[in-house]
Amino acid sequence: MEQMITNLGFPIACVVALGGCIVFVGRYFIEQDKANRNDVNKIFENVRADSKEDREMYRDSINKFSDKLDKFGTALENNNSELGLIKTDIEKIKEKVGV
Repeated sequence: MEQMITNLGFPIACVVALGGCIVFVGRYFIEQDKANRNDVNKIFENVRADSKEDREMYRDSINKFSDKLDKFGTALENNNSELGLIKTDIEKIKEKVGV
């Protein structure tokens, strides 16, 4: 360093040292930015995976609910037919009793 100062002069040696510091700081910031981007990308990947799992769970829930509604509709139809039979039986009983 002393030989560089005597050969080039103090101002030029300071400029070279400052340039080295700027390169070092620049690399540090670039590495930090790359690490932050990797962290953000991992977070986005996790959110996408969670979202995919949620969508699959909602689809399964909707399909199960749809099946339950179909079974409930069938049960209502059966109850309506049985109520119709009971109604006809009551009408027959009324006719026999004379009411």
